[in-house]
Amino acid sequence: MERELLLAVKSNEYSNRKINVEINTIKRLLPFIESFSAFLLNTEVLDLSKHTMVTKTSRLKSIFEEGTDTRSYYFVICKN
Repeated sequence: MERELLLAVKSNEYSNRKINVEINTIKRLLPFIESFSAFLLNTEVLDLSKHTMVTKTSRLKSIFEEGTDTRSYYFVICKN
């Protein structure tokens, strides 16, 4: 399964290839940078296929551990 990550770019200097490289780098690094407990406290996750917020801790943990190995679409919203 594949997840999509939205990356806001303020410059027209980035090609789609460069943007995809940055997104893939972020997706690979995120699980190593942030623990699940920090992720749980600081973010909300929207399931774009169901148009609902994911609230069950067990499902959030599953999404967090799946990393980029999923075909579902989630939008991660930082609470900060």
